[in-house]
Amino acid sequence: MADIVLHPQILWAQRKDTLLITVTVDDFKVSNLTCTENKLHIEGKGGPEQKSYKAELDFYDLVEENEPKTRISSREIFIVVQKKTPGPYWPRMTKTKLPYLKTDFNKWKDEDESDEEDGPMAGMGGMPGGMGGMPGGMGGMPGGMGGNLEEMMAQMGGGGAAFPGLDDLNQGSDDSDDEQLPDLEDDTVETKS
Repeated sequence: MADIVLHPQILWAQRKDTLLITVTVDDFKVSNLTCTENKLHIEGKGGPEQKSYKAELDFYDLVEENEPKTRISSREIFIVVQKKTPGPYWPRMTKTKLPYLKTDFNKWKDEDESDEEDGPMAGMGGMPGGMGGMPGGMGGMPGGMGGNLEEMMAQMGGGGAAFPGLDDLNQGSDDSDDEQLPDLEDDTVETKS
């Protein structure tokens, strides 16, 4: 009886000129990894029982036909493939959808993002020491304890009026939630013996 061949989970992301492919199988021993201008073929054994894995990816467009750059760890194989012509992003990596091929959102970068946005503050508005776009940072947070709340509200169109305190809010309030709750009744039932 022949071994059952499984498909490994494959994650992918792209840049204008490259495809970033991650094959996720524990202890994967690659027996064949080839890349032609329109196809990537990978097979080997992996997992605790060293089962056979195989995947063949028909690329959406052409890539450079050469030995792809690879980095192998105990849990995955990372492969970088050069696109034949840099340019617009592909709508998907393969010509047909495959159930074991997923988008790698940790490595994904949109077409309009620059390489300068790869830093640790990417996506945080780029404002040092505070929350992006907030004047003086957020009060009470390290690195942004500049302005006060009244000044910030004045800049945002709040007119700079002082905010009422909690005690001021409760004065004259006829809130129905403040009513005294009745005691629970004792529902003990007498039984006859």
